[in-house]
Amino acid sequence: MEKDKKRTEEIKHTMVSIDLDYLDESELSRTLKLLEKNKFDKNVWFDVSPGMKGYHLTAWCNPEDGLTLKQLFCLRRICFDDSARIFLDAMGERQVGVLFDFKKKIVRKGVG
Repeated sequence: MEKDKKRTEEIKHTMVSIDLDYLDESELSRTLKLLEKNKFDKNVWFDVSPGMKGYHLTAWCNPEDGLTLKQLFCLRRICFDDSARIFLDAMGERQVGVLFDFKKKIVRKGVG
């Protein structure tokens, strides 16, 4: 099990998706600059989210500039990616980077 964890940590990710929860062009610009600073500037796509309340961004980097999963989570956090997406991705039970349109609902039992 420890060996699998180490292997997962060594995988380099060359794609990041960001879900910004607000339509603020200055924050979009800031996020694009952060992606560029971290070498995720080879192919960048962004559009207004289907709900018209924010932006969805996807960016790629060269393979030699890829990030470990931990580094990818840090990049997403400083880019103000949706915190619920980061939390669900960190749980490891689904494909990392899925935009909210495709996420499963979290149900808590026995709380309250």
